[in-house]
Amino acid sequence: MMTPPTKSRANLPESRVLTNRPARGRNVGLLGSACGLVVGIVVGIFLGRGPGPGPSWGMGRSRATLDNPAFFPRHAGDFPKREEIERSLTQAKKELEGDSSALSPLIVSGLAYYAMGREHAVEALNLLEQARDLGSLDPRLTYYLAALYNMVGLKNYAVKEYGRFLRINPRDRLAALEAAKVYFEMGQFEAAAKLYEDLIESGNAKKPDPVVLENLAIAHYKLESWDQSAALLGRLRALKGDYPKESSYFLAESLRKLSRCQEALPLYEEALEAPLDVSKKISVYEGELACLLQAAPLDEVRIKAAAERLASIDPKNKSAKTALKNYLKFSKKKNK
Repeated sequence: MMTPPTKSRANLPESRVLTNRPARGRNVGLLGSACGLVVGIVVGIFLGRGPGPGPSWGMGRSRATLDNPAFFPRHAGDFPKREEIERSLTQAKKELEGDSSALSPLIVSGLAYYAMGREHAVEALNLLEQARDLGSLDPRLTYYLAALYNMVGLKNYAVKEYGRFLRINPRDRLAALEAAKVYFEMGQFEAAAKLYEDLIESGNAKKPDPVVLENLAIAHYKLESWDQSAALLGRLRALKGDYPKESSYFLAESLRKLSRCQEALPLYEEALEAPLDVSKKISVYEGELACLLQAAPLDEVRIKAAAERLASIDPKNKSAKTALKNYLKFSKKKNK
């Protein structure tokens, strides 16, 4: 069974690729096990975060920049250069030696570690948590804590922090995308779908973001809301240039679950036009065979061809073996 990866601006280059779900968050592996998204989860602590507010370099790339609540970087390129970050961190550490509870150097140190990448996520998290516990009202903290909790695998904490941030910043689309992705990875598909629906409603209704639309469709697919997933994927398919061919598998499966196999069958072939590895092709072939067996009237010749195609790449496949065995019985009976 293929499972879809949730997609986000954080890992868009991989979002169009079917991936088997590791033990992720675009939310799930397309043709693999469930709930993987993203993805594959966020590629890095800040790498490719998407369209967030950029920095104001009139202040200079300095310690004061990291300390300024108006400076809210989301992309790697929004932060000062590595050497400047390290200088800011060194200065902040010296200040903390004199007063370990000083809020400004705690925040500067935490953001410096955040900017230095995933390998420093724990240090960043500890420092920013300490700053908040000591009373910091820096409005950026909830967002960065949410991202850091997600990085270290504390997803329950991450969604709580995203929720706090979004209650104050309901129009922050990037945070909403990231929160939805985490919900998807946790298997909380209804919560993910709600966020994706809100994103579509608050955006361009006539031409919705295809990434958001696809994620919403996959959330409904995971909820087994076949009519919703079919309608949304059909809408995505109508966007043409923004439509990933592997999504045809999920559209086909949704239609099959709705007993609309005649519509579904061409879509399995369309899914095969995407670059799929063997395990994902097996999922497509299995869906196609199941659809042929479900369709009326049965086309025994076509069923045999589909079963042989499946058996050619998965000789031990039970569905293929059963279909070929039944075809043999059918042929013998027909020739009597």
